[in-house]
Amino acid sequence: DIASVIDRLLASDLASSPRKEKCPGEAGPDDRPNGCISPDDRNAENAARCASNRDTRGNALSETIMRGGGRDKSGAMSPSFTNDSLSNADSDPTGAAALEALKSGKCIIGSAVHDHVRGGLAPDAADLVRQVDSLLLATTSKERSLVQEAAAAASARTIDGYVTQDPSLAGTFYRADGLSCIREMLDSQSERLVAPCFDLLLTLVEADSGLLEQVCSLGLVPAAMRFALQTFSMDLRRRAAQLARLLVRGSTYSVTLFVACQGIPFVMALMEGDNDHLELSFAAISVFWTIIRRATPVGTEAAGSTWPNQYMRLMAHHDLPLKLSDVLTRALADPEQLEDAATFLEAAINLYAALCQGDKVVKARCSRPETASAVLAATIRLPTNMQRTILMAFVSLTSEESVISGLEEAHGVAYAAAQLAREDAPDMQVAGVRALEHMCLLSHSRLDKAARAGAVPWLCDIATKQRDPAPLNLLSSMVHASDQTRDIMWDAGATNVIIDLLGERSCVSTSLEALVHWLACDTNRLEPTLVGRARAL
Repeated sequence: DIASVIDRLLASDLASSPRKEKCPGEAGPDDRPNGCISPDDRNAENAARCASNRDTRGNALSETIMRGGGRDKSGAMSPSFTNDSLSNADSDPTGAAALEALKSGKCIIGSAVHDHVRGGLAPDAADLVRQVDSLLLATTSKERSLVQEAAAAASARTIDGYVTQDPSLAGTFYRADGLSCIREMLDSQSERLVAPCFDLLLTLVEADSGLLEQVCSLGLVPAAMRFALQTFSMDLRRRAAQLARLLVRGSTYSVTLFVACQGIPFVMALMEGDNDHLELSFAAISVFWTIIRRATPVGTEAAGSTWPNQYMRLMAHHDLPLKLSDVLTRALADPEQLEDAATFLEAAINLYAALCQGDKVVKARCSRPETASAVLAATIRLPTNMQRTILMAFVSLTSEESVISGLEEAHGVAYAAAQLAREDAPDMQVAGVRALEHMCLLSHSRLDKAARAGAVPWLCDIATKQRDPAPLNLLSSMVHASDQTRDIMWDAGATNVIIDLLGERSCVSTSLEALVHWLACDTNRLEPTLVGRARAL
C-alpha cells in the first residue's frame, strides 16, 4: 500500500545520514581546480598534521556554542535556557554589561586570531588565519578590485585544501570569523570569487556538522541559496543544491533553521528549467523528502517540533504539486537526460503521493486541474508499481469532498473508470471502485460520466465475481442517473446482475431498491425480464 511505499523511500538513500554528496553528474572533490584530496584519502602524514594543529585550547567548538547547548535531545530550546536568557537580557537593558564583556575579550569569535598573534597555533592553522585576512581585504575594499578578488579566490581554495586534509581546522576558521567573510563574499557579482567560496563553505559544513547551525544563524542560507535560481550558472545551482542537502541532513534543528530562513522557495527554484536541469529537480526532491522525514511524529511531539503536515502545507503553498507534475512530464518526455530515471520517477511520484495524504489545503493543491491532469496523464507511461502509487494517492484525494470538482475537471472520473479494467491487478480494480464511490454516488452527472466512460460492464463483472456491495451501490445509483445511463446498463446486462445479487444477503435491499426504481422508469422493457426471472425474484 501507499504507506509501505513511502516508508521504503524514506528509509532509502534520499533520507540517509549527513554527508556531502554530489548531484548526479557533478564533479567530485578530486575534480576541483584546487586539487584537494578527499578526507577518505588522508594518510598517516595528514593524521599527524591534524594532531599537531590541535592547540591546547582545542579547535573544535564547544558543544554549547556549536550544537545549541540550551536545546534538549530533540533539538528544542529547554524552558530553563529560554527563561535564563530572557532574565539576563532584562537585567541589562542598556547593554552596558554586554559592552564590558566585549571590551574584556570574552567572546569566541576572533580567538583564533589572538592565538595566531601570540604564536599559539600550529603552522597550518596560522597560515589559515593569514588566508582569512586575505578574504577580509576583498570584503572591506571600497571599490571592486580584480586583483583582490583573485587573491581572495586563491585564499579560499587554500583554506579549502587545509580543511579537507584536516577537518579540525574548520573550528579555527570559525573562530577567525571566516564564516562572516564567506557570507559577505557570496554577495559578490563575480562567479570566479563566489565559486571557490561556495566550495569552501561545502567543505566546512562537511568537516564539522556543528557549523550547519551557524551557517543558518549567520544568514548564509538566503545568501547561498539564491544561486539556486535559474538565472545563475548550472555549476552554482549544483552547489546550492548540495548545500541544501547537507543542511537538511544535519539535524532536526538545522532543518528548522533552513525552513525559517526561507530555504523551501529556493529549493523549489531548483525544479525550474528544461530537461537539462532534471538533475537539479532530483536533488530538490531529495531535500523535500528529508525535510518531511525530519519532522517529529505526533506521538513523540516535543516543544517546538513540527508535524509533517505543516511542512507539506508550506511546500504546497509554493506550488510543489504543480512543480512535480511538470518534472514528471519532462522526465517522461526525455528519460535519457537522467542517469537513473526509474529512481527519479519513483521519488517524484512518492512525494506527490505523500502530499496527497495532507490536510484539505494540501489536497486542494494536489487536486488542481492543471496538476492532477498532468499526473494522471503520466500514468499510462509508468510501470505498474508507480501506477498503483498514483491510484492510491488519487483515492486519498477523492476522500475529501471539497476537491472532487477539481479532480472531475482533470478527467478523474474517466481515470477511475479505466482502473476497473485492470484484471491483472484486482487491488487496483477495488481502488477504482472506491474512487468512483467517493466521486459519483451523490452526483448524477458524474454517474453519467462514469457510465459513458465504460464503467458499467466492469462494475457488473466485479459485482458478479466478488459479490461485493460496493460495485452494486454504484450500479444502483446509476439506475437513478438518467435514461442514457439506464440504456447503457441495459445493453451491458446490468438487470440480470442486479437480480442475481438478490441471493446475497448483504445486497438484497440495494438490489430491490434499484429494480423498483428501474421498473417505474422503464416498465415496458423491464417487466418482461422480471417476469422471466420470477424464480430468482
